[in-house]
Formats: sequence, structure tokens, C-alpha cells
Amino acid sequence: MNPANRKTWFRRIAFAAFFTGVVAILSLLVFCAWLGTYPDDVDPKNIYYVLWKHGLNNNMNLDSALAAMSRVEGLTKDQVKARFGYIRTLGEVTPYYQACYFSPG
Repeated sequence: MNPANRKTWFRRIAFAAFFTGVVAILSLLVFCAWLGTYPDDVDPKNIYYVLWKHGLNNNMNLDSALAAMSRVEGLTKDQVKARFGYIRTLGEVTPYYQACYFSPG
């Protein structure tokens, strides 16, 4: 490899490493801003709730989820949609959740 090719190769690697670092730092800043903006456990935009909703947080504090759902009582369907987003009907959920709905307690 001649010296000109080495210099070009080194510049390409340095350029890629620089922008990879910039992307990593920006991602970290967005994550920290998200945590700071929605710190409340019962907020549907909280990072832990969003991860749990997508199946990525198996350690979700279900007491917090229950507290969030207790705030739903007495709201209209439109108010619940505005607060939590998409709502599924009982017929749209899996049989497991349907069984939970119909079981006592």
C-alpha cells in the first residue's frame, strides 16, 4: 500500500469514527432529555412504560402501571385515547388478556 492510499484510508476511518461518536453523543442527549421530560412512573410517555409496551422491559413495576390505569376510571373513550394513544377493544386483544378480564379479582 503506498503512502497516499494509507493517508486516504486513515482519513476515512477518522471521519467515520468522528461521526459515529457524534451520533452516540446525540443519542445519549436525547435519551437523557426524555428521562428528564417524563420522569413520572405513571406517565404513558415514560421511557420504562414505552419499552414495556413494546416488550423490551420485562422488569416493569406493575404497581406503577396499575396506578396509571386507576387514573383512567371515569374518563371518556376520547380522553383515554388522548392520554394513552391507541386503544384496543376486548375482541382485538389476545385470549390471555380476555381470560384475565373475565376472571374474578
